Amino acid sequence: EELQAALQKIDFRKIELEGNKVRIQKGQELTTGSFLKAFAVDRVVKELKRAGVSDALINAGGSTIRYLNDESHPFWDIRVYDPDVREQLLFGLKLSNGCFSTSAQKETRIVIDGKEYGHILNPKTGFPAANKQVGIVGKNAFEGDMLSTALMNVPSEQWKPLLKQLDERWGVSGFVIDENRKITFSDNFNENMTTE
Repeated sequence: EELQAALQKIDFRKIELEGNKVRIQKGQELTTGSFLKAFAVDRVVKELKRAGVSDALINAGGSTIRYLNDESHPFWDIRVYDPDVREQLLFGLKLSNGCFSTSAQKETRIVIDGKEYGHILNPKTGFPAANKQVGIVGKNAFEGDMLSTALMNVPSEQWKPLLKQLDERWGVSGFVIDENRKITFSDNFNENMTTE
């Protein structure tokens, strides 16, 4: 009953935007964790470029990594770890001039009656997203972070066709680790992967 009451408040159409002001319904809450940090990272990159910096890596807590490269340093090595076994490397990525964003149910969990629950929720059910981790390679942090969080709720069997559409629109690639630990990659993701 408490969950159903909370679900009634989840509706982006009830958010009113007027100029630089936002009005939400009583009992609603906006949480910017999935994208505000990324927005700031993109602003930092803009300022670095304005200052003439052409080679840099900005790591905002591991979930948002933005990188710039020049001819002297053509790519950055990024490592992707298992969401359940933190020290276990899944694969490496060689990336240039873009962003790697990841969302996972690993760091912020709660335990209720002996069962672990992740912090990324499905807005339709109110329960945690079933997927364990999503990674997105794209052009900027803002889009990557929003996509990686939203895609936590997409069933893995729908993932490839959806990522194909997102690649055509925004030039992104990615992977999902589902609740059964199966990894599904977008068609163009392998070009970035290494075994290191």
